[in-house]
Amino acid sequence: MRDWAVDRGATSYCHWFQPLGSTGVRHGNAAGVQISMLNFAADGTPSWEFDAGDLLTGETDGSSYPNGGLRATHTAGGYLAVDPLSPPFCREDVMFIPSAFMAYTGQALDEKTPLHRSCEALSTEGARLLKAMGVECSGIIANIGLEQ
Repeated sequence: MRDWAVDRGATSYCHWFQPLGSTGVRHGNAAGVQISMLNFAADGTPSWEFDAGDLLTGETDGSSYPNGGLRATHTAGGYLAVDPLSPPFCREDVMFIPSAFMAYTGQALDEKTPLHRSCEALSTEGARLLKAMGVECSGIIANIGLEQ
């Protein structure tokens, strides 16, 4: 993925997420910490550094975001995990990695995680309903279009 991003001009990456309740009722805000993939050795030799650990997880100071009393200050760490359902993209010199943001306990701290959990519940219960009606399926996919 690093090579893909570098080919598109990226020199840094960012785990991109939408904090829950970041500004009260104003939705659609995004947050992330930009980290350089380009590092320099003591002799000035440049190297690209971005491994699987950098891709899959990140940590941010969760106390910077409102949480509605979900956790105590001493457990304020917020954890980022890559969202496999959303594709990464590059804008200018940054590769944006869509991510989920949650507390250590698994409580959602972003707007995306509750939506994913809702889709999973709809899939499970939709498949259960269809099975009761004699239709076998492994799950359903909720879609919404412009006509909705």
